[in-house]
Amino acid sequence: MKRYFLLILLVLTVLRSFSQSTNISTFFHKKEKKADYLFDQFAYRNALEIYLQEFKRDPDDLRVRERIAICYLKLHNLASAGLWYSSLAEEAGIDPEVMLDHAEVLSMNGKYDESAQWFRAYLKHKPEDAVAIDKLEFLNNLPKYTANEERFLMSSFDFNTEYSEYGAHFFHHGVVFGSTRDTDLFIKRKPFDRLAPDESFLSLYYAERDDVGAWGKFAPFRSKKIETIYHEGPMAFYDGFRKCALTQSNIKNGKPVYDATGKVNLRIYFAAVSPTGEVDHLVPFEYNSDAYSNAHPSFSPDGTVMYFASTMPAGYGGSDLYYSISKNDRWTDPVNLGDAVNTSNEESFPFIANDTTLYFSSNGHGSFGGLDLYVSYKRKGKFSRPVNLGSPINSRFDDFSLVCDSLGRSGFIASKEEGGMGQDDIYGYTAKFYFLAGEVRELSKAKEKIAGVKISAFNSNGDLIDSTRSDSSGHFTLDLPFDQDFKIRGEKDGFETLVDLAFSTKGKPFGVDSLTLPLWRQNLFSRGRIFSNETQSILPGVAVVLHNLSDGSSDTLIVDETGEYRFLVRPDKNYRVEANKEGFIPDGFILDTKDILEGNLLNDIVLEEVYIDKEVVLFDYDKAEIKEDAIKMLSKVVRTMIKFPRATLNMGAHSDSRGSHNYNTELSKKRAQSTRDYFLSRGIPASRMEVTWFGEELILNRCSDGVECPEEEHSLNRRAELKVQKQPVD
Repeated sequence: MKRYFLLILLVLTVLRSFSQSTNISTFFHKKEKKADYLFDQFAYRNALEIYLQEFKRDPDDLRVRERIAICYLKLHNLASAGLWYSSLAEEAGIDPEVMLDHAEVLSMNGKYDESAQWFRAYLKHKPEDAVAIDKLEFLNNLPKYTANEERFLMSSFDFNTEYSEYGAHFFHHGVVFGSTRDTDLFIKRKPFDRLAPDESFLSLYYAERDDVGAWGKFAPFRSKKIETIYHEGPMAFYDGFRKCALTQSNIKNGKPVYDATGKVNLRIYFAAVSPTGEVDHLVPFEYNSDAYSNAHPSFSPDGTVMYFASTMPAGYGGSDLYYSISKNDRWTDPVNLGDAVNTSNEESFPFIANDTTLYFSSNGHGSFGGLDLYVSYKRKGKFSRPVNLGSPINSRFDDFSLVCDSLGRSGFIASKEEGGMGQDDIYGYTAKFYFLAGEVRELSKAKEKIAGVKISAFNSNGDLIDSTRSDSSGHFTLDLPFDQDFKIRGEKDGFETLVDLAFSTKGKPFGVDSLTLPLWRQNLFSRGRIFSNETQSILPGVAVVLHNLSDGSSDTLIVDETGEYRFLVRPDKNYRVEANKEGFIPDGFILDTKDILEGNLLNDIVLEEVYIDKEVVLFDYDKAEIKEDAIKMLSKVVRTMIKFPRATLNMGAHSDSRGSHNYNTELSKKRAQSTRDYFLSRGIPASRMEVTWFGEELILNRCSDGVECPEEEHSLNRRAELKVQKQPVD
């Protein structure tokens, strides 16, 4: 989008004359056709003059107005570009691409709310445009990337000029960088797309630090083996500064090589470097082409993998990032880094800080405007979705060509930031914190983001290091000191972090990492009611205890007249729920919540009163008479009742499920009466007996109504349960 895509990456056209206006090939063109020719050759300054004349002749010519807007944008005149795009975007039936450009220019002018509106307007026409979607998402979460302006220390350098400086790479005790400053003494050879009248082709320079770290004078970094009159740079070093790779214009025998469109592409060359900086043995990258550009090489720490930008066919659009591996003194076929990194726009200036951390520039991902700097991490052989490095290292102007030291926490960038010396300036940066960006999502509903969550980071001593709240979209950022271990926790009413997330900045280079903090909605409960076994009615006043077997904690409540208990329980835990009441036998159950996130886990508890003796009498099918084989058992109960004159006898009679409900109720009543009559006949008064009949309501096994069961299972339900219970002393 900006000039260095054309100047350094995409294509370039050179004039072998003193100025653009003397090119005789354009002399006889009609005005607009001549302007189009200059526009196509990136000579925006000259093209603009003609388009403005044409606009005066016909103010309604939308094509001319659009070309004027583009020229102002390419010339970095953002105020004028904004005015022209603003008027164009309101035209009925305008090409949606104008809306897209207008949205981008608004971002570059710092008008982010308006920019978001126009991105939304564009997406109504092109809802599948991934670049626009990403840019709108970035603007919707802008505070996430501007939370701490003190995240970096930034510094400028005396070797910047009114022209463009960028593409710095470390070389021994200094840096080699590119500059378009005018150093031509006699014949002036200027690129078509220059922004300043005296701007030259890119050349290489060297600046060095002194013993106290101050930057001394700079000087040209030139060698007869690489020196041309066209673009040279950037240059990257590897193998202990003994080797380098250089970006140059496509030149043969001292003359530029034009492609089918009349433009000159860029090529990568390898060379040996002496300790004094002499460059020799220039060898072209075997995948260079006259038809496309290769540029911006960067090497893995061991020098075996080269990352670079290229406009080769079959990419995702514009310039993409690739890598190639050195094997047996040859480079393997380039591999595209994939659609997580590359977009339909421009990706350029890769810098691989270590085997897994890649920094690069792009105008195809969400940004503050124009080019921004991003970091992507290689995981399981693929690079992750890039994360914007945030401000102040990124701005609404172009920010690009990041390199960093071996620790990855300080280095250089180039930026068109306001207040600089010229077109693009080189800045030094030092990262003060590690930038952790995240989002809070509901555990059981991964797409549900949670706003207003307090996010806290604690160090290994439990000290609070940083805290924030998630925004309306559930996003948050934390600034964490380097070389420490942390626990990340989220808190909000009705939600909780089940397990603190571990995160470490130990050994991490400067960059941004992202994580998802899952919060569990507190919506899982152990619930139930407490009943008396004797009366089968609600039993109030029972103490119910929830024992957390996973961590040893416990919670207690006393049930009221409803007999209901309710505890919040957490997933993936083991519990025991236990009910206690004086005069009753404690009872409970084990509860396992593995893989259960929400719901009501219903378990009623039936408590039996404390008893002295307990027996069960079985009846024949459809009979209520006491069987002979039960007499011995009943006699034992009679003796117990005589031994404990204050004891009471509780009797509950039941039936199996066969037959109608009403019939079974009457049958169980008859069984209760016959059992009571037996005890009356043995001298036990009715005042000492409590008799209840339940019909088929309390089946002991699976043999409920309609279930096929063998006789031996049905027989267990034809019963009278007898319990001798102590009468409390008055």
